[in-house]
Amino acid sequence: MAKTSEQPDLRKARSERSSKRLLEAATRLIAEQGYSATSIAQIAQKAGYSHGLVSQRFGSKSDLIQMLAREFQSYFAIDKLEPALKDRTGLDALIVMVETYLDAVAGSGTLGRAYYE
Repeated sequence: MAKTSEQPDLRKARSERSSKRLLEAATRLIAEQGYSATSIAQIAQKAGYSHGLVSQRFGSKSDLIQMLAREFQSYFAIDKLEPALKDRTGLDALIVMVETYLDAVAGSGTLGRAYYE
């Protein structure tokens, strides 16, 4: 009985790992060659999976890009902005928000480049 309860967890972990690899591959390719020049087949190949898996996980290239945008926004809002704005208000908060955003874009590497491609 223990085996069957472990299998869904193992499948979920594999699914999360492959989705992460696909997103990382998409981020690198889009940062390197641009959105228009990047195909789903290239993303799949770079991640080591089939073209069908990309479509199954994300639907279209546009849907995959929306997922990347959400990741970047989450990275910025949770990892960078929340700690920087602690106990700040008014103009001071606005200045810190802009500085934090620019630092986050510069420090995010390929994710920031892919986001603005």
